[in-house]
Amino acid sequence: MTIRFLKTDAPATDLLSNKEPLSEQEQHALLDQVFGSWQQEEGEEDLLSQIYGARRDAPREVDL
Repeated sequence: MTIRFLKTDAPATDLLSNKEPLSEQEQHALLDQVFGSWQQEEGEEDLLSQIYGARRDAPREVDL
């Protein structure tokens, strides 16, 4: 996945902090720290089974 919102057309240094901009790798590392990722213990099949098993729907009569 390409994260384009991190890219800016700013000059070579950050205007507020006078620091060099972060590299793309550093930006991705920061995103991982901030947003993290979903860790699961169940396998894909188990997770799908739980999702479909939790559904509570029934056919409906539709009068046209």
